[in-house]
Amino acid sequence: MKKQENKNVTQVRLFDIIQKGLPANALLVAKVSEALKIGLDAAYRRIRGTKPLSLEEAVTLCEHFGVSFEKELAYKEKMKFAFVPSELENMTSYEAYAKELAKITDKANLLPDCQIILSAADIPAYHYSAYHEMTMFQLFSWHKNMYDYRGTYEDFSREYLNEDAMEYCAQIHANYQQIPSSEIWTDNTIDSMIKLITYHVEMEHFNDKKIPLTVAGQLFELISTLHEWTKNGEKGEKKTPLKFYVSEIDIGNTLLLFDNDHQKRCVIRLFTINGLNINDERFCQEASNWLDSLIKRSTLISGISTKVRPQFITAQKEKIQKLKNFIESF
Repeated sequence: MKKQENKNVTQVRLFDIIQKGLPANALLVAKVSEALKIGLDAAYRRIRGTKPLSLEEAVTLCEHFGVSFEKELAYKEKMKFAFVPSELENMTSYEAYAKELAKITDKANLLPDCQIILSAADIPAYHYSAYHEMTMFQLFSWHKNMYDYRGTYEDFSREYLNEDAMEYCAQIHANYQQIPSSEIWTDNTIDSMIKLITYHVEMEHFNDKKIPLTVAGQLFELISTLHEWTKNGEKGEKKTPLKFYVSEIDIGNTLLLFDNDHQKRCVIRLFTINGLNINDERFCQEASNWLDSLIKRSTLISGISTKVRPQFITAQKEKIQKLKNFIESF
């Protein structure tokens, strides 16, 4: 059996770049032979990658053909990411989407020493997925914006309600409670939700004001739960470790980093529901460095006695109470 050739990937890429820069009628092997002052057969073996280039030969080729090693070869590995647009025109699609998110958190829950580190420019789905009406409201608002849905929230709920999808959302929240996490919020993290509710009330997208009041009440409950968790630095029934930080500066994005001893995975939240799922080691390390830097410039309010915690919680509850007052008076 013929032995399989072990090609030097970087070397082959170098010759691909050189080939692209040559005139159409030029022979690559002849040009390489001329540049390195070697025979055609020797040049051909180097082009195929079966004969490694010496350092001097690589430098000679780069200089002769004007190839930048740093820009075109040293960083040949492009960042790898997965972006699958969430085509959620129907709840069957959302069911598959929620199922995949539940699977991701389930796998993370099973990994030893895994933790979630996140920055929350807005409320992470891990928190609001525990509440049926709030989750449906997020989807309703998404459909209004993305698909120009013409009905009210109640119409949407009747047309799109999918119990299986809601079960997966509950699973996402349950899995999240079992994974240790470090979270960085700001005083403005809940503001986008408040603004969305206010907008849809003003546009009369609810038939009954009890619905936005329910969503506002769930937001109040979410903050109250967060208050209980931060008192002891533990979340959920299993008392999973939680480190909760408040940043005085706006974060700008919602970024989630799944981190364990073996690998990292980063998710950047886009357009409320969509997200970039990135496994690239370099990007994840940069994200980790950025989150570490943000944590150092933030205030820890969980598991310790601090006046910042009641101030933060009180400020959030006051904003929600103003929202309730507005809904009731509209």
